[in-house]
Amino acid sequence: MRIPATCLVVAILAALPAPALTADAGLRRLPIPVDAIRAEDGLCFIAVLDFGEQGDNDPANSSGLVLLEDGVPLGPAHAPHADIRAGGAGRYSHWTRTMLYFSSSDGSDPRTNERLYEVASTNPLSLLPGLPEIPSVPRELVQVVTEPGQDWVVPMGGTLDMENTRIVSTSTCRVGFQPNVELVIANTGDTPVVNPRLVVNGRGDWHDFAGLLAEWTRGARDDREKAMLLWENMRRHTYHLEPLFEHDIQHDPVRLFNIFGFSLCDDAGAAANALFLGAGLDGSECRAMDGHVQAEAMVDGRLQFLDVDMDCFYLDRENERPVGGDELARDHDLVRRELNYGPVAGSYRPSDELAALFGADDTRFTSDVRGHTMDYTLRPGERVVFRWDHIGKYAAQDSAHAHRPPYFGNSRFEYSPRLRAAALAADAISSGGWQDDPDGPGLRAVAAGAHVEYGVAVPWLVCGGTLTLAIDRGDVTARCAVEIATGQAPDAEWRTVWESEGPGKVQAVVPLDALLAVRSDPPEFGYRVRLSVSESGPALEELTLVTDIMAAPLSLPRLQLGDNKVAWTDASPGPRHITVTQRWRETDAVPLLPPPPAPLFPQPGTAVAADRIEYAWPEVPDARRYRLQVSLRPDFAWPYRPGLDVAIPTPAWTVPFDGIYSPGVTYYWRVRCMGERGAWGPWSDTWTFTWDGPRVPVDVRAAAKDGRVTLHWKPNPRGPRPVAYEVYGSGIRGFTVSREEQAEYGLGALPPSLFGRTTGTSLEVVAPEFEGAAASEVFYRVVAVDAAGTRSGPSDYAELPHPYFFSVPVTTAATGEHYEYRLRSLASMGDLQFRTLPDGSQDRSFSAGDHQRFRLVSAPAWLAVNEESGLVGGTPPAAGRYRVAAEACNRFGGRARHEWMVEVAPEPGIPVTGRDAVSAGTDGVPVRQ
Repeated sequence: MRIPATCLVVAILAALPAPALTADAGLRRLPIPVDAIRAEDGLCFIAVLDFGEQGDNDPANSSGLVLLEDGVPLGPAHAPHADIRAGGAGRYSHWTRTMLYFSSSDGSDPRTNERLYEVASTNPLSLLPGLPEIPSVPRELVQVVTEPGQDWVVPMGGTLDMENTRIVSTSTCRVGFQPNVELVIANTGDTPVVNPRLVVNGRGDWHDFAGLLAEWTRGARDDREKAMLLWENMRRHTYHLEPLFEHDIQHDPVRLFNIFGFSLCDDAGAAANALFLGAGLDGSECRAMDGHVQAEAMVDGRLQFLDVDMDCFYLDRENERPVGGDELARDHDLVRRELNYGPVAGSYRPSDELAALFGADDTRFTSDVRGHTMDYTLRPGERVVFRWDHIGKYAAQDSAHAHRPPYFGNSRFEYSPRLRAAALAADAISSGGWQDDPDGPGLRAVAAGAHVEYGVAVPWLVCGGTLTLAIDRGDVTARCAVEIATGQAPDAEWRTVWESEGPGKVQAVVPLDALLAVRSDPPEFGYRVRLSVSESGPALEELTLVTDIMAAPLSLPRLQLGDNKVAWTDASPGPRHITVTQRWRETDAVPLLPPPPAPLFPQPGTAVAADRIEYAWPEVPDARRYRLQVSLRPDFAWPYRPGLDVAIPTPAWTVPFDGIYSPGVTYYWRVRCMGERGAWGPWSDTWTFTWDGPRVPVDVRAAAKDGRVTLHWKPNPRGPRPVAYEVYGSGIRGFTVSREEQAEYGLGALPPSLFGRTTGTSLEVVAPEFEGAAASEVFYRVVAVDAAGTRSGPSDYAELPHPYFFSVPVTTAATGEHYEYRLRSLASMGDLQFRTLPDGSQDRSFSAGDHQRFRLVSAPAWLAVNEESGLVGGTPPAAGRYRVAAEACNRFGGRARHEWMVEVAPEPGIPVTGRDAVSAGTDGVPVRQ
């Protein structure tokens, strides 16, 4: 049965075995950085890190993660989150791959208690970071660029690259082997180089909005293909993470994908909307739900909800086009049958709870944040070093938002200005009191108060830096100082970061992190440094500025296996002399697993007649996961539906819903295997199949008369002719059809919703004599069945009138005896809705139901009605005929009236005579007839 979220956690975790570990178990341990921990609620904290294996939220998985505090194992593991919050005492729960809910042993804050927290794993298949390095051979290629456009080829050997060891899931990006070490672009000439660009294999030209848009819509033939290609490319390059900044810094797609590579839902949605609008999909908007925000692309005059954050879109009843949020709010079944949070999955988890996000109170807004570019200029003596790892530095709005992302990157700019007097005018912002040093390279102060100011301006977020200098004061006693000002404003405050007074030579390495605005709102993209000396005579021999930046690894111009075509461009008006150094590593230490040679089912080129299709292939030895993709395109540019693009642990997969295929359509599918260290082998051949079955019935409608309702429909004009139909009913709007007991969130186990079967195109569904499951409900769907017994998907639902009385009144009573009649009227339960309550707590409940109430409009004084149950009752004091009128109403203004006569005999079995007959007026007082 479906149970509330807190209980669901308890039920899953209670069945999981605790991993066994002693303090000297010898397993490899990974420290949890303090800045990867944030407070959750009560005694509970959350660590966000790639923990190398799936967590306990997947019912098919039991995490082997072990948490240690100063080397001592904590526990129990798999603890319910409510117990962690309330009880602490070392309880923990590895919930998703990147989220660990935990508590310290004594309730103290693990961020400040100065204890070491580590994780290890008893899972032999864990990919916990810190595993032994894969043996590899370093490679390097140096290319000198002297032309504004220049191409070359870089061959890369081995078996592994970033392409075949990477998978981006909802919560992180994982790379099993990163061959790219660094790419250095150095200005080794005498003139500035404007906007240096390096594009490898035609990808990564994301330096401005137009370039990003052009690459991600390449090959699109119409608006639908533009929308789907944008969705696919965005989800491949971002994952879900709490924001480092609350405002729209991550709403600009150029910033989001070049700097961060991760986003909260509103960031991804806003960036998607900007790209949709930029692609000419005018009318695209963002949809704001209670708990989620995403973009809707306007395609052919209709909105399509394309969820970049949760890796999902939702197809219509004909399985042909993604639908918009209004359709999803109206019919939650369209949401339930798709898979969210892919592609990594242990089992198919219908999106019941996510369906609750869609509601009638959703709002829309327009977001079109763009304009940021990755423009920069490399001055003589300056170079940029792009790297695919990180040194733990990141920018954030403030300390409250500072949490280490599980996957991000740090690159850097290095600037060693030309220390010659002739270069000061071109290189320095301002200077005074310097001449060339006659005794060697460098500048010599020739006046007291000599100073020089340099600036750093980059399109990436600054997250740290270092200044290195060497000054020879000789015999002169002088004060030397370095000041820093963040930003580019001329009136910015200068702060001293280093000073030294005295004679002699001084060398210094000055950390700038503490004074750079790495925890600021808005963030900084640059700073200025000013060096000054108090007396004439000292010589400035060396000055280097290293600026650490956040640069998303997936945005960088990476190499991959084979011959890599490198294209250089820049916008410099004059000559250039650039030295490009590409460093990478190659390995063949990890063999790639072969794909399955042939499928077990469906067989290639066959037609499948089945309600559901179980994809199956032979098990491949040593395979840890399989990647299954099904598409309507032979190039697999995007999946047919999200639940058919999965990375799973078993050689079989089924989407547990009927009717998710259509007749007359060719489906393409393929499989690959993941082996050791997350390495994906080559794809199998592309196999095809078609599906034989009927399409969904159409024009489903209800006709109500005299307390009875008949459902009518038409066969779909396309596809095979059905021979029968199944009718399903429920009081839940947007219900999912079922032929067996079904769990419903918050309601437990519900009976089957199958009402009946017919060979015609109509069926009476509401009548006083109907009893049992699915009879006399508000919502009905129809499923077509063909001659082979294959079912279509369920139709759109027909909504019957509600309230609507369908009960037969009790019309006789006896004086002095209790009279009872239960009113029956159609009422909707509504659908499951997610709401954030005023106190900040969250609620998922059927809060959108009718809340039907009954009242007596006209009745004798001895009659009363229970407003909730509709039970009418009372004891008549006298014989007579009484006219009664009742009304059913709901909170949406719906009303229905029901009238009947009650004939009260003097005593049981004796009819009312004319002399005794009375009727009740509108005031309930008997009236003689």
